[in-house]
Amino acid sequence: RQSEPAKVPPVRTERAAAPPPPPPPVPQAPPVPPPAPAAATPSSAEQNLAEMAQRLEAALRRPAGEPVAPPVAPEPPAPPAPAKPAVEKTSFENLEDEMASLLGRPKPSS
Repeated sequence: RQSEPAKVPPVRTERAAAPPPPPPPVPQAPPVPPPAPAAATPSSAEQNLAEMAQRLEAALRRPAGEPVAPPVAPEPPAPPAPAKPAVEKTSFENLEDEMASLLGRPKPSS
């Protein structure tokens, strides 16, 4: 019999991976205007003080007989949590009771 050359499986060449699709173009955000100089706009603290002063002046100018909305009563405090039972079962005992009830067996005496 003739010696046959050993069959060599065909060599697979890895295909070059297709390049990923280009990312979608990102819309350019409009340029942010530079912040205004600090002297032109009062700080929020100064603005709050100015608003409070205006409200106080308006309240002082109001005639004494003019009805004013009554102050809102504060919310009553939440009722205290119910007192805990004197003897609390451990998690192991609770688990033991739960397993017994699932299996239809009487609960073990504690």
